[in-house]
Amino acid sequence: MFDSLLYNGMKETYEKQTSFPEIHSFEMEIIFEYNYTDSVGEGSLTKDNIIETLHVTDYFQLLGLQDFIILL
Repeated sequence: MFDSLLYNGMKETYEKQTSFPEIHSFEMEIIFEYNYTDSVGEGSLTKDNIIETLHVTDYFQLLGLQDFIILL
């Protein structure tokens, strides 16, 4: 998803930053952690942020992370 966002020839390709106004930084941290390590650290997902993070996995189509969260 990030590859197509950053290398599609549209404005995100040429700008030095990309923003996702509806997504909080802690959710992006979990997304990057999972993408780089194929896991999420203990304590990263809490009852306070798990639903929002699940919505973000849907937005980015991260099926592996969705399954990881659902199986918790």
